Amino acid sequence: MKTTVLFPLRPQISISAYNKIVTERVQLSPRREVQRTFWRRKSPSALLLMELIDILKGVELFRGLSVEQLQRLVDISHKEVYHADQVVFDQGAAGEKMYVITQGEVEVRVKGGTGSKQTMVYLGRGQLFGEMALLDQSERSATVVAAQDNTVLYAVASNDFLHLCTSDTGAGYIMMRNLAMDLSFKLRRQNLDTTSGL
Repeated sequence: MKTTVLFPLRPQISISAYNKIVTERVQLSPRREVQRTFWRRKSPSALLLMELIDILKGVELFRGLSVEQLQRLVDISHKEVYHADQVVFDQGAAGEKMYVITQGEVEVRVKGGTGSKQTMVYLGRGQLFGEMALLDQSERSATVVAAQDNTVLYAVASNDFLHLCTSDTGAGYIMMRNLAMDLSFKLRRQNLDTTSGL
C-alpha cells in the first residue's frame, strides 16, 4: 500500500516525491538560503551596528582592534546630527570628545592672525577629528563646522574613552599606540615643513 502525506488544501503527494523535492531545494543553493534567512533575521539596528563597526575598522586610531573591542567602543559612542553651517565646536573651546564621521562632511577652520578664519581641510565619511581631547582635554585648536545637511557624527567622551582603556587594557594599548604613532607622524611632518622653509 502506498503511503502518502496529506497537506491541507493541496493535492496528495507521496513521501518519496516529497523527499525528492526537499533534497533538490537544499542542493540547489544551500548557501543562498542560509544568507536569506540570516539577513531576514537582522533588525535595522543590527544592520546599522554592523555598518558602524565596518566604518570604525577603517579608522587608523582603531586599527588592530577586534570586533568585540569595536563593539565596546560603539557602546560608549553617541550619535549627533548637524545641519549645514552648524558648528560642532569652536576654536578655543574645551576639548571633551572625539568624533567619527559616518555621513556627510565637516570643514575645519583655523583663525589667523587677523582674526579671519581660514579653511584648512574638509573631512568626510570614515575620518576622525578631535582625538587629542582624549589625552589632555586641552582647548580646541580649530573650529569644526558641518559642511552638509544631515552630517552624522558619533562622539566619544574622553572620560568614557579612558574608562574603556582601563577596563580593557588590550584595547587601550592598541589605541594609545596608534595615537602616539599618528602624533609622531604629524610632528615629523611639521618639522620637515618648518626646515624646508629655511
